[in-house]
Amino acid sequence: EVRDIYFVVDVSRSMLANDFSPNRLEVAKKYIIEFVEMRSFDRIAFVMFAEKIITLSPLTFDHNSVIDRVSEIKIGFLGNGTNIGDGIGLAVERLKESNVEGKIIVLLTDGVSNVGNITPKQATAFAVKNKIKIYSIAIGSTGKDQIPYRVGGKTMYQNIPGGNVDEQTLREVSSSTGGRFFSASTPNALKEVFINISKIEKTKIE
Repeated sequence: EVRDIYFVVDVSRSMLANDFSPNRLEVAKKYIIEFVEMRSFDRIAFVMFAEKIITLSPLTFDHNSVIDRVSEIKIGFLGNGTNIGDGIGLAVERLKESNVEGKIIVLLTDGVSNVGNITPKQATAFAVKNKIKIYSIAIGSTGKDQIPYRVGGKTMYQNIPGGNVDEQTLREVSSSTGGRFFSASTPNALKEVFINISKIEKTKIE
């Protein structure tokens, strides 16, 4: 009873916010890697998105290669938007070909979907049709978080454009698929989220 697990992770500029040290993305990468290391019998894959989406790693038992790729993730080359719908849609398209029973998407984002060919709601319907659970994680505090940018060799800070995470949509995405929504406003909270997901989706091996 193994799982196919697709990570769908936001790499938009807001993931550089300074409410997590050193930023949201680096903390997320740390705990994603720890999660992958715990799932020794499952296949893992990784999609990342901002305005555009890309498959960083297809489904594989080679967890070391997944960890190496996750470690190298940077922000900036996929644009400035937040394309949650297409990110989910790509993962569902890959997972629907799988013949295992446990098909899971772990969606992690700190923003509001504002670009894409399909909406999160449409992508969720696609997931429901293919019996794929979505565990969604809203990362970041709800305070006045800022992201850094460089001007003339100096580091300046700006408020996050686009507002805070759309928790209502994430709740609907998860509940519709039989998954769960989690909010992680601190690094420790995010660590606990991944521990909880791993406990919920136990893998049995004979």
